[in-house]
Amino acid sequence: MEPLERVPDHEFLAAGQKYLAERCEVKDNRIVCKACGSTIEEFMVALTVHHQIPGFPDCSGSGQVIGLPVPYCPTCEGPPRKRSSCIHVP
Repeated sequence: MEPLERVPDHEFLAAGQKYLAERCEVKDNRIVCKACGSTIEEFMVALTVHHQIPGFPDCSGSGQVIGLPVPYCPTCEGPPRKRSSCIHVP
């Protein structure tokens, strides 16, 4: 899964939940890819937190950065190409 960019925080989290629901399943206490059976891995992405300010559509904020794991199948996809992204919070 490639991390989304310039989206509200709830959309970023929903995309991860959708990925897990549609492309993964639990087998023997592991989260695995439905397509190939490989164990799903996670990649820590640095997310800059930006504030949604009316009238300012561009990214703006304090510069706070958080780490969030992004799931991916090492066989079907490989690790995400983007190592950083941003989320927008109210």
